Amino acid sequence: MDLKHLKSFLAVYEEGSFSKAAAKLNSTQPGVSVQISALEGELDAKLFERHARGISPTIAGERFYKRGIQIMHDTNDAIDEIKALSGTVSGKLAAGIPPTLSSAVLAPVLSQYVEKFPNVEVRVVEGYSTTLLSHLEKRELDFAFVTHVPDHPAITFQPLYDDRFVVVSGAPLDLKRGKTIRLDRPPYLKIIIPSLRHGLHRMLDMPMETGRIMPARLIEIDGLTGTLEFVSEAPWAALLPIVSVQPSLLKTKLRVNQIAGDPIKINYFTAHAATEPMSLASRSFVDIVQNELDRISRERLEPPRAASSAATR
Repeated sequence: MDLKHLKSFLAVYEEGSFSKAAAKLNSTQPGVSVQISALEGELDAKLFERHARGISPTIAGERFYKRGIQIMHDTNDAIDEIKALSGTVSGKLAAGIPPTLSSAVLAPVLSQYVEKFPNVEVRVVEGYSTTLLSHLEKRELDFAFVTHVPDHPAITFQPLYDDRFVVVSGAPLDLKRGKTIRLDRPPYLKIIIPSLRHGLHRMLDMPMETGRIMPARLIEIDGLTGTLEFVSEAPWAALLPIVSVQPSLLKTKLRVNQIAGDPIKINYFTAHAATEPMSLASRSFVDIVQNELDRISRERLEPPRAASSAATR
């Protein structure tokens, strides 16, 4: 079986279009059609139904897609394993990272990575999860760290780090240190949350709809830096992941308080194309990120959870 034919099939299946698959492969639509026809002839099976609305996979196409992903994965994994035998990690790396993780780990991770792997060309794109997933689907990134996990069979998601929202404020609000904060009873807080464009926003929708979070006033801010500067100067509180503010606690007078009740969780994942296993360069980058997150988790400067269920401020 020609791997070029298999790549074309996977691209057509995932894009649902010969023209989109051709653009993805930097090929032409007739060229992709020829490769699919050749593959169908080799398999003696029709893989796609052509109709007025476009194309759809046949039963044979559905089954072959699952096998095809595994074939490409095993092939690429074998190639990467043989290359790794040289003991030198080289090549190019394109990684996506959301602002909340970038502020926490990017600087120390890059410092370690470029020192340890001088032969790797590194490109890092910062963006929200939806944007990063779009780049990943177009193969513009090798992998990305995301909070949003859509139903997308062409992308593999692996757990990276579990976090939770906390209340972040400054001296003007004067919240008592070490106390858990109830956000569903007076005195209500003026609250800042990530904007609707941010993947974290949707994680706060349910607590707001059910009345667990009842703000006196609400504003949305995209930027992490602007949010932290604002709460340090005004009597407002921001709901943010603890990992995103951990580095700032050592340099500022920000206060972090836990939210009463069950944690409002944030789950970070490493996402990459299912047909393309992560290269050694990519896996090494993820390992350093994981180690840095583990270090931050061990050194958290947040207050211990109060023994009593009653929260005050």
